Formats: sequence, C-alpha cells, structure tokens
Amino acid sequence: MRVSLIQLFVIGLFTNLSLAGPTRAQEVLSRRISLSINEQKVETVLGILTRQTGVRFMYIPELIQSTRTVTVSVKEETLGNVLNKLLTPLQINYQVTSRNQILLKRMPKQSLFEHLFPSVTEKESIVAFTVSGKVVDHAGGAIPGATVLLKGTTNTGTSTNEKGEFTLSLPDSARALVVSSIGFLTQEVMLNNRTYIEVKLAADVQALDAVMVVGYGTTSIRKNTAAVAKVETEKLENLPLTSIADGLAGRAPGLIVSTSGAGPGVKPTISIRGGNQPLFVIDGVISTQLDFNNINSNDIESFQVLKDAAATAVYGTRGGNGVILITTKRGKAGESVIRYDYNYDLSQPTYLPQKLSSFERALISNEAKINDGLPPDYSEEVLAKFRDQTDPVNYPNTDWQKLALKRFAPQMRHNISLSGGTERTQYFASLGYFDQGTLYTQKTNWLKRYNYRINMTNNFDKIGLKAEINLSGAIEKLNQPASQYGSGYYYIWGHIQNKSPMTPAFNDKGKYANSGDHPLVEMDPRSGYDRSTDKFVNGNMMLSWAVPGVKGLSVKALGNYRMGNFWEKMWTQTAPQYAIGSDVAAIANKPNLFTNAQDNWSYSLQGHINYETIIAKHHNVSAAVIYEESYSYGENFNATRRNYQLPVDQLASGPTENMENNGSAAESARAGYVGRLRYDYKGKYMLEGNFRYDGNDNFPKGNRWGFFPSISAGWTVSDEGFFQPVADKNILSYLKIRGSIGSVAQDGSAGTVASNLEIPRYGYLPGYSLNQRTYMVGGVLVPGFSEGALPSPDITWYTQNSRNIGLEFTTLSGKLNGSFDYFYIRTTGYLASPSGTKYSDPLGTALPTVKTNGAHRRAGFEFSLNYRNNIGELRYSVGGNLSKYDQLWEVNPTEDEATLKNPDSRTTHQKDYWGRGYIAEGFYQTHEEILNSPKRAGSVNLAPGDIRYRDVNGDGQLDAADQVRIGKQIVPHIMYGVNLDLQYKGFFLNSLFQGAGDRSVYVGDVIRQQVTYEFQKDYWTPENRNATYPRLVSSSGINGDNNYVTSTFWLANGRYVRLKTLQLGYDVKSGLLSRASFIRTLRISLTAQNLLTVSPLRKFYMDPESGSDNNYAYPIQRTFSLGVNVAF
Repeated sequence: MRVSLIQLFVIGLFTNLSLAGPTRAQEVLSRRISLSINEQKVETVLGILTRQTGVRFMYIPELIQSTRTVTVSVKEETLGNVLNKLLTPLQINYQVTSRNQILLKRMPKQSLFEHLFPSVTEKESIVAFTVSGKVVDHAGGAIPGATVLLKGTTNTGTSTNEKGEFTLSLPDSARALVVSSIGFLTQEVMLNNRTYIEVKLAADVQALDAVMVVGYGTTSIRKNTAAVAKVETEKLENLPLTSIADGLAGRAPGLIVSTSGAGPGVKPTISIRGGNQPLFVIDGVISTQLDFNNINSNDIESFQVLKDAAATAVYGTRGGNGVILITTKRGKAGESVIRYDYNYDLSQPTYLPQKLSSFERALISNEAKINDGLPPDYSEEVLAKFRDQTDPVNYPNTDWQKLALKRFAPQMRHNISLSGGTERTQYFASLGYFDQGTLYTQKTNWLKRYNYRINMTNNFDKIGLKAEINLSGAIEKLNQPASQYGSGYYYIWGHIQNKSPMTPAFNDKGKYANSGDHPLVEMDPRSGYDRSTDKFVNGNMMLSWAVPGVKGLSVKALGNYRMGNFWEKMWTQTAPQYAIGSDVAAIANKPNLFTNAQDNWSYSLQGHINYETIIAKHHNVSAAVIYEESYSYGENFNATRRNYQLPVDQLASGPTENMENNGSAAESARAGYVGRLRYDYKGKYMLEGNFRYDGNDNFPKGNRWGFFPSISAGWTVSDEGFFQPVADKNILSYLKIRGSIGSVAQDGSAGTVASNLEIPRYGYLPGYSLNQRTYMVGGVLVPGFSEGALPSPDITWYTQNSRNIGLEFTTLSGKLNGSFDYFYIRTTGYLASPSGTKYSDPLGTALPTVKTNGAHRRAGFEFSLNYRNNIGELRYSVGGNLSKYDQLWEVNPTEDEATLKNPDSRTTHQKDYWGRGYIAEGFYQTHEEILNSPKRAGSVNLAPGDIRYRDVNGDGQLDAADQVRIGKQIVPHIMYGVNLDLQYKGFFLNSLFQGAGDRSVYVGDVIRQQVTYEFQKDYWTPENRNATYPRLVSSSGINGDNNYVTSTFWLANGRYVRLKTLQLGYDVKSGLLSRASFIRTLRISLTAQNLLTVSPLRKFYMDPESGSDNNYAYPIQRTFSLGVNVAF
C-alpha cells in the first residue's frame, strides 16, 4: 500500500503508542507462506504476500524502485524469513506495527568501516522481552555450561548454570534460539511466543555413524571391527611443516615417527606399531613414499592408520607393516569457494653448543699435556696472542658458527584452492608452492616444491553412474653444495662444528685461507653443487555404477597411471683458496661431474563388485569381491667424468680417460583377489571376514601365490538392555568391544624388513654379475661376467600372524571418549643362508638362502583419551595417546650355534638393546682404588679421574667375558602425545606436547674425546669429582684407551618430551567480520614448533632427534611461523 510522506509520518508517530509487542510481532512473522515468483516487481510481490497473509505493507513510493524486479521461491517458509531474503538486498528494514500491518523503512547508510566490520559498529539491540528456561539431557538431568545463542548472532547469548537454567534478554526480532553443548547434538528451538522453554538435547551419536574409509571400501565408526586410528588433518593445515610426515608425531596411537636431523630434503621415518616402512594408499591406489612425502596437507580430507590384520589383510604381502590410508578433498555442491593459505617461517637450531675460543683451546691443551707429564704446547707469549688477538692472521680466533650461519633460516608456503560445483558436477583444484632455505650464509642449499591436484566428480543420477577423474603431481628441486671436501650435511655441518678456531678463515688479504674442510669455501657459490629434480604425475579414473533393478548391487572400476622422473647432477668444484700473503689461488683438486637420470612408470587396475542388503529389517549383510593388478617399470642411467681441465660443468667438456657410465632397468608385477563379507545385527553385533589371494612375480612358481585371511568381530555392549541403567547414570554412554585375528605378510622388499633379511629380486633364478673392468685385452680393460649368487627355490614371503583386542568407550555425556588396544604379532618363514651359521662356504660362495625356523614376536598396547567441554563461551579439549611395544627373536635365523649358546651375546630370546660393552661404575677417585680394582690388560698409566669398570664374572680381571648387553633400543618403543586446545569467541590456542620413551644414544667420538665446546670443560679434577667427563688427557693412548672403550659411560638416554606445537590465532570471520558476507574465512595465527625440549641428552647439547651422535647433522629446528588463511 503506497502512502504519502505525511501519512507515513502519522503512522510512525502513532507506532510509538501502538507498537506491537514481541508476542504480536512473532505471531505475524511466523505465518507460513509458499510462492514461486520469477522476475517480478517488488510491489507485485508485496501484493501477493498481502493476499496470502492478510498483512498490509506501508511504504513511500520512492522506497521501491518501479523498475526493480526480484525472484523468490519458497515453500512453507515464515513471513519473517521471506522478508529478510526479499528486502535486505534492497537496503529496506521492516517493523511490525499491528497484527495486520508492517511498516517498511530505508536502512540507514553505513560508512565503509561499518560495512566491513558490522559487528564492531552495531548498536545494542533494544531489549524487548526476556526468555528463560532449562537445558536437560535425555534422562532429564541438567546440562550445565550449555551455550544458548540467539539464532544468527555470535554475541547475543548466555550459558546455563549448574542447574542447567538460563535467562536471556532478546530483541523484538528474535525468533529462534540455538542450544549446544559438548557431547550433544546442536538444537534449534523456535520461540513461538514462549517466555519459558525446556530444551532436551540428544546425545551426539552421529559421529559414530560417520563414514570411515578402510582398505578397498568404507564402513562406519560404529560398525568398524578393526584397529584403525584417525589423524585430525585439519590441525596440520597451518603448521610449519616441510612434509606431512613432520606433523604426525604424537597425533595418533600406534603411529611412531622418528626424525634424524633436519634440513632440506630430510624426511622422518614412519612406523606403525614398531614395524618397518608401512604401505601408503592415496585415493584407493597403492602409492610410493615419495607420493606421500610430497602430498599437500591442505589437500587431505581424511587420514587413517590401519594397524591390525582385520584392516590390512586385504593388502596381502604388502600389508604386514600397516597401512597409511589418505583420501584427498573433493568438491561439494554449492557456491564456488576460493581459498588461499600462506605461511612464513623462521627457524633456528633447538641446540647449538657454544664452541671454545682459541685461547680456551690452548689452555686446555696445555693442561692435558701437563697432566700427562709432558711439556705444554703453547707458551705464555702465544697464549697472550690468542687471548688479545694482536696477530689474528697467525694466531686467529675464528668463530666458524658466526661466519657460516645466519641466526634464522627462512621458509614459506603458498597454497590456493578452488572448490564447488552442482549436484551433477563437483570439483576441487589446488596449487601449492614451498620454498625452504637454510642457516647457511650463502644461498646454496635450498629446496623448492610445487604441488598440484585436480579432482572432478560427475554424477549421472538417471543411470546410477558416478565418475571421478583425479590428477595430481609434484616437482621437488633440491640444491646442496659440493666440493672436493664433500657434499651433504655430514661434511659441511661437521666442518662448521669441528673446525678449530685456531685455523684462519681468511688470509691477510681477505681471501679464503688455504686450509682443508673449509666450510665457507664449501658453501660458496663458486664451489660445486649437487642438484636434483624429482617429479611425478598421477592420474586416476574411477567409474561406480549402482546397477538398476538390483537394489544394493554396485560395480566399480578404478585405473591409475603414474609417471616419475628423477635427475641429479653433481659438480665437485672448489672455490679458490689462498695462502697467507698470496693473491694467487692455491692448487685445488680438479672437478668431477656425476649425472644420474631415472625414468619410471606404473599402472594399477581394480575391479569391484559390491552388494549390500537388509534382511528382516535388522540384519545387515554386505559382500565385496575385488580384482587388482599392478605393473611398474623403471630405467636408470648414470655417467661420470673426472679431473676436468676446464671448469665447464658439462659431460662433453670432461676428459675421456677413465670416464664411466652405467645403467639398469627393472620391472615388477603383482596381482590379487580380495574378498570381504560383513554382517551386523542392528549395529550391535558385527562380524567381518576378509581375504586376499596375492601373487608376486618375485617368487618362484609354487610359491608365487598366497592366501591371507582375517576375521574380526565387534559387540556394542551399550546397546544391550541391561546396559541402560549404566547409561542413564552417565557412567558409560557407549561401549564397544572388538577383536581380530588374521594373517598378512611381508614381501621382503627394501625398507619393509631389516636389510639383512631383504629378499633379492628374482633370487630364485641363476644370474650373473657384470663387471666393467674384468679382463685386460690388448692393454685395454674390457667388461666381463662373474657368477652371481646361488639361486634359492625357497624364496617366498614372510608370514605374519596378528591378533588384536580393543575397546572403545564414551562417558560423561559424550564429553570423554577413548580407546584401548592390545596387539600381538608373530612373524615366521624367514629366509637365511646357512653360510656362517651352520656351514662354511664349500663352493667358494655363500650358500643359497633357505627357509628357516626363524620367528620374531612383537607385542604391545596403545590407548587414547579425549575430553571436550566448555565453560561459558570458552570451549576446550584435552586429549592424549600413548603407544608401547616390545619385541624379540624367538629364533634369530642369522645367529650361529655358538652365539645361540652364549646367554650374554645372543639376540634370541632377548628384547631390544643397544649392544655389548663394559658396565661403567664412575671414576677412580684414589690411587688405592686403582691398585685394588680389576683392570683391562690394555689399560696402563691409570690415574684418578679415569673410568672404572665392573668385573661382571668376578674373576679379578676385565676382558671380553665382562662385556654384556648394555643400553636400550635405538628406536624408542614408547611414543606419546598430549594436546590442549582452547577456543574463546574468535580466539583459539592449540598445543601439542609430544614425547618418546627410553632409547640409547652412544655419544660420538668427537664429543667424547675432543674438547670443542663449552660444556666439555666439565671434566674430572680433584676439585670436580662428580664431573660429566673423565680426567683430561693429551691422547687417548696415554692410558691404553681406557676411557673410550665401549661402555655404559657414554650411553645417554634419548628419551624426551617437547612442546611440539603451540599455536595462537584469531578467527576474524567469527569476530570482527562475522556479518561480512563477502568473505567466508579469515584466520591469522602465530605458531611455534619445537619450542621447548626436555631430555637427558641436554647435558651433551644434543637434540634427541639429531641425525648425528657428533652433532654433524643439520640440526633439528625451532620454528616460528605466521599463517594466514582466507576464503571467499
């Protein structure tokens, strides 16, 4: 209804006197309507609304543009929601003035700041009425701390008290409340003119029915009967990780991650329950470790760890070490979403021990000589020159760490993704870039990685067909310095740490001094390089068809093709160095050039037939039959030329004398038949059987195929009637017991077993070895063949029998949940050669491998606990997981009979230990103690401060009989993680404490013997009898190497706990930009990685995950990161 300005003024004046109350307004706006209008004038739409609801609309003509058209399509929608959709884009407000009248008004103009940050500038709503109520659970018990929010807002709300009660003041426009609590389903409650509301929240059991990806299929968490752990990958997306593996430690029970140093190109190793390298499966396809290490963490939808035979038997001879199962993201129907993620990181060593100065080194050297009754090395005059630096050229004090290292190493990540689609077609695409530098002052060591992924899904609903096409790949480029002094972190970092400060870095003319192992020369751009490029592309195509007319029957076909390429080029040139006083470069070794090229390709094909049905409403049955085959082929070529006369880094520029080239080719093939049968009754009783009939071309006929079955069962105890009183009392709301038994295998390929137990390719066939220089013919070396290893007809897989029992539970109204598993694994069928164990080599070569009675056991347990709750608007969760295992050989097939009969040296029937050595009992403190103690025959000139050893057998002398097993295992058998996450309004804090149990680290010879660092000054003296180090000697031979024989003295415990991750951030979208429609996500975060570490190794200034026992590896890094995530 059009009105004049005067009429509108009168209406507005009397509105203040006759304003419809909250009850009347809610009644008017709650009226339901249905309409479908396309491109109609606003005035026309208002007329239709009047006819359907009886409500008249009052407005001035200028408010509604006569030419403006709108499209509206709603069904049984409230009038209030329809008006919001219709009028908000037109900048029009509305107000209910009576039961049959609504006044339309123009929205006040906003400033740019008010438009961008409406939650900051919006004024307090006028309180029109108050609603109170109570929030209870299914049994009527009060739920304290529940959040009650006005729908559509983030700042109009309250929390229930300890009795579950709440009171909330609301504006006139309030129509619904949103009630939520940890462990319960969120519920939307319509007000409907009520001022008191009782809300009954249902327990959140939807998580139990969520789809879980398993080998060659899916199941639900409720019906799963296998040991499967989940990694919450959303917690990895914004961390400063060089690869996905760097973020996994402490994230899931059973997952053991070991890091050995850092630096570009260094990746952690992953173990599941103490096994060797697991199998990696990405999007249903068995993939390489390279594919896994290069996957973009932002592309991952789900990450599962398959641990027992029930989960891994379907992978046959490759499932023995567990499976890492990754599913990447897919698009979803709806609006397109573009997302950008950025991280900039700065890192520094967790430990960097301070090196001694030249003066301190000279003093210590003199002290050592005097202790041994020898004249000192340095006179007082020389000591003064080192101390005062009056002659730095001849008596330098070089700080190699300061010259070679920056304070921080930079790295950055960019990732952009696009997703969306329609009901028919969905898409997800991403592009990532990672750039990692190092601490070196020269930019000659770096890694750059490019990732890309495109996932497309098409649904042809009319014929029940679904098609997916996935394309992904990565390019990784690595550059490292190379010179005549070596290549790799062991050399350069070792030289930075070990180089004496008494050696000058530069001559008197400011040029590199002529000394060996010069780290500045090694990293100089004029020196050589070791460059490599590793790239691959993966293509998947999947067709899934729900067969029409046969309910529950579907077929699927999946094909994958992968191409990979690796290229390496190493040029060992050395930057010029100069003698003191010289401008002429000293003679250096001539450069060498090495090149290596590898090409490989592979394919895999899968065919699935799946059927599922429900019998008599409650009996769920499903079955699957799968065929899979795979083939791979690769070639390698490398060439070397040495002693270049010209500094041109090309093969053609090198001398032809002694040039070398080599090459190889390899292929492999596998095939298998997989079967699965599942049954469950109401999701209460579950039974599942799996098998794989697996074939491997590496085994001879008769041993080529194997059958690997598993059976598992589960019982949801909490669904039983007798359990209901326990649930009602909130003791346990969910309890499931499951167990499995089955057989898998290890195929003996590289990395899957210990190196001495690897099964060679085609070892069942007689072969020959080619040697490039076998015979001299006419003064020229020519190639020839030699007989290879003797063939073995026994070659086949190692059988692994597995048992697992576990339980899962939820309590405290869903706030606390956890799981526990115990596992036992026994592996048999090991192959070993009798040579050296039972027989000599009568044929002049090792006897062929044969099947033995070797058997290995591994057993352990793991558990996880997670608690979620909130205190008002503060939401928090705390959780933890722990994994522990032990292992031993029942019979070690590589041990001879003499060793087996020696209880002090055999490994059979012994849990892991470091090795054999003497047991140290501290230091000799007096000469009398030395005279009255047993000694090694080689120990001479002993003095107080030398190490004393135990006479284990009590025969009065120290010899090999007193060397016993010492130390713990090298790899930790306990791994754990504890997380604490907080969220308050838009702020969030995430933390992870991660640690490892006992493991032994034998301190390296440099840290044992060479006084290089400040902490090594803690050596024995009569005034310092409880020192870290024995007495100072000028040479280890002075006392017959007494202090450095293998013993427990130099064994350090490598256990640790570290603050692995600490992240603080703000979700701008949920706070400042909560009402900004142009942006979907905006998060800013600051993250610290490896911020704090506690370990016994601290006394040797070694990080517990260092890659070198001499600190010669690139150090573990403490990283600080700024992250931004934005989506539109």
